[in-house]
Amino acid sequence: MANYYTDIPELKFHLNNPMMKRICELKERNYRDKDEFDYAPLDFEDAVDSYDKVLEITGEITGEIIAPNAEGVDTEGPHCANGRVEYAYEEPTKSRTLM
Repeated sequence: MANYYTDIPELKFHLNNPMMKRICELKERNYRDKDEFDYAPLDFEDAVDSYDKVLEITGEITGEIIAPNAEGVDTEGPHCANGRVEYAYEEPTKSRTLM
């Protein structure tokens, strides 16, 4: 199973940057939403854990769906057929219609 995030350790390095603590405080507005929303991060460790999980999911989507389809999408590209936009899907010969 390909995962661009877990397969490339240099990407996770950025979450361990010393400035991340301050960046998270600013981005999460000093964690003031934690009392109002159950999904809001409680503190720095919780925020970084959430970011890590989102990046894992994004890495999996990138490795399992986007990368295998990239060549077909680049080769065929989107085109208009019968008044609809069709995007390349998996192989250059297959297309998917956008409704």
